[in-house]
Amino acid sequence: MAAALLFAHGMAHADGVFQDLLPGFNPGTFPRGGSMFTIYGSVDEYFDHLNSGGQSVNRILSGGTWTSKLGFYGQEDLGGGTIAAFDLEAGFNANDGTFGQTGTLFNRQSTVSLSNPAWGTLSLGKQFGAELQMFVDPFLLNAKISPLAYFSVASDLGKGASYVEARVNNSAMYSSPTFAGFSTQLLYALKSDQSQGPATQNRGLNVTYHPLTGGQNLYLVGSYNQTWCDPGAGTCTDPTVRTDEYGAAMVYDMGRYVFSGSYQLIDPKEGGDYLASVYSLGAAATFGRNLVRASVVYRHTTQDGNHATGATLGEDYFLSKRTALYVRGSLIKNGPQSAMTIDYAAGSPVPKPGVTVTDLAVGIYHNF
Repeated sequence: MAAALLFAHGMAHADGVFQDLLPGFNPGTFPRGGSMFTIYGSVDEYFDHLNSGGQSVNRILSGGTWTSKLGFYGQEDLGGGTIAAFDLEAGFNANDGTFGQTGTLFNRQSTVSLSNPAWGTLSLGKQFGAELQMFVDPFLLNAKISPLAYFSVASDLGKGASYVEARVNNSAMYSSPTFAGFSTQLLYALKSDQSQGPATQNRGLNVTYHPLTGGQNLYLVGSYNQTWCDPGAGTCTDPTVRTDEYGAAMVYDMGRYVFSGSYQLIDPKEGGDYLASVYSLGAAATFGRNLVRASVVYRHTTQDGNHATGATLGEDYFLSKRTALYVRGSLIKNGPQSAMTIDYAAGSPVPKPGVTVTDLAVGIYHNF
């Protein structure tokens, strides 16, 4: 739904920020009739210099703007406006050709769906959750170089604390049509290991308000999720503990200029656990072939000294609609009990409380 809004958004502003981003999304993002099959993807590589508390590392990495991926999308027109579709998307590391997730082929998307403009879309499989949508962040919550993506975690909040996975396994999602500017997503997901705690892994709700007007556009987004960690998906300290996550965001699109702000509250329900509040401000603008992006994020927890500020400034220079050179500069300033970082990958210095982290990335991507 989020990307479909971007599509309508971008079409309204042919020279706008969102129009520049559209080639990076999968073909299922853009609703269309008829039957079709296509192969799509991205290849993104960059040189990176990371310094964490005086320890530095240089490396070639993959996915600094768009995750390197290969996808297969198909749909069948069943008549009456109803479309059956599937989307299989595999992430990979373009720098060495390995899988994005060991032992999993389609780690980014694996869904089958039915949709109709009159009643919405029902999709099953591995897919995005129903929290704040990626377009509230100028860097689209990129798992490598987005401070908002790194700060929206719960691993330091205590026993059983969890958060909404970037892509939720074993999930069913309903996305509604837009009525009077409002649309919603409802998600329910099961644990892969149901031997401990409730069988549920994620229950989520997302509501977006977007007045259907021309010119300048406003988006207001709210979300609420309940999560339990899944022992079958990796590290899990207590699968019986529920974590509530609340989110609210605003995006104001002026075509060539986009401004955004968001707030998240992560609230584990185990006695003695900490709460985390995450605030973000973002901006993006186009100047000819250049797309400039900036983001500032502040994370505060109820643990004394566990707070951090992060900022990223970036520019994309478009060689064509699908190919761009880019640069990203990031700074993370940690409080004495905070160990936030960015661009963490194999070989990165282990995050330590209280350190300052800087990162410089220079790369190229092509979407096909």
